[in-house]
Amino acid sequence: MPRAVPPQIRVALLLILLGGILSYQFFLPRPSADLLPSWLAGVFYQSGTMDQIYPHDSAVFTMLPPPAWQPHMRAQGYDGPIFPFIYPPIWARLFGWLSQITDFARISSIASMLNPLLLGASALLAWRISGSRMPAARFVFVGMIVLFGTTPGMLALFQNQPQILVGFLILLAIERSRANAPLTAGAALALASAIKLYPAIFALLWLAAGHRRSFAAFLGFGATLAAFSIALTGWPLHQLFMHEVSVINQTVFVTGFTFSLDPMLGQLLFHHQIAFVPAPERTGGSQVFLGWQVMHKPMWWRLFSIAFMLAVISVLVALMRRRAPGNRALVWPLAISLIALASPLSWGYHYLPAIAFTPVLLDRFGTLRGGLVICLIFIPLSLPVMLSFKHLSVWLGTDIRLAQIAGTLLMIAYALAMARAGRPLAIPSDAPG
Repeated sequence: MPRAVPPQIRVALLLILLGGILSYQFFLPRPSADLLPSWLAGVFYQSGTMDQIYPHDSAVFTMLPPPAWQPHMRAQGYDGPIFPFIYPPIWARLFGWLSQITDFARISSIASMLNPLLLGASALLAWRISGSRMPAARFVFVGMIVLFGTTPGMLALFQNQPQILVGFLILLAIERSRANAPLTAGAALALASAIKLYPAIFALLWLAAGHRRSFAAFLGFGATLAAFSIALTGWPLHQLFMHEVSVINQTVFVTGFTFSLDPMLGQLLFHHQIAFVPAPERTGGSQVFLGWQVMHKPMWWRLFSIAFMLAVISVLVALMRRRAPGNRALVWPLAISLIALASPLSWGYHYLPAIAFTPVLLDRFGTLRGGLVICLIFIPLSLPVMLSFKHLSVWLGTDIRLAQIAGTLLMIAYALAMARAGRPLAIPSDAPG
């Protein structure tokens, strides 16, 4: 007979359901601007215009869509933001098929129902991974307040950002690997990597922790997905995709929501070399915030970025190897945060799977100290405060995006808090790593 679900888990699931219902109502109507690129890529794939799927960037990533997209959407009465498609070609093929059987409004509505559930479930998975002594319902409640109440989660929900699914899959992969379910773990991480490439890095930490079956499963499922994508959509489209990834890697890209070291250093050290790219659909207001800023990375910076990422991965691998299995759990939120900080293009929502572990700080530091740390990091990350940084930039008459600098520093502070919280316990548990 199946085991009964513990009362605390039932309460946690009810909280997730309630959060999903409230989120769905709160964010209506929503533009789903981060989901729209996948839909448009599918529409143009289905029409056979393969040169209108990926951006036409050559030297720097401009975040401008293919030329045909804006006239296509304006003809349908849409005047909101249109972002480019920068996912592997298989998703253009999938959305092309969906465009034949439904419309974007229905896809957006389904995503609006599923995404808050996935975000709440991420908190439950973080509870499972962390081995927290806190009751599941309390952990999920605190986690959902932070996830739903700060800009990374709010903007991701508002725009129906696919990163919510990616973050959920990353945590599912970690949790299943720790639960000795390597096939599910490998499949989840491979799927996450097939949406956004960077999750593949976490497979190296499995190898370091001795989770060889999960690593092998990831390689198997990942190779299968890659082969299937090439067979389904052809090699030329993959060449266009890889070209765009290369362009992104050689671009310093600055908005108020790109929380990573590259844009912060670009603003502080190379401010006068950054070019402004106006958002084509926006008019009025403060001109500097009606677009974004880009800069081509010189070769020495690109080499430094590669070396820095390799150093971060090496440190994380060393942590996984040196720590006893029961003390590895909090290496994961640290790893997610550090990889995002070191990546060339990390939006605030890339930190969502790390932020899901926030209630652990109450466990490790105590309710008073842990609560203070949480407030100091996440109250400034709330929407009103982050908007105040934007207004402060306008008031000071500067085009330096203070929100970007503040967000990056807050994520550094969160990584440091997790590093402190993850120090080995006096008596390691027997839980798997």
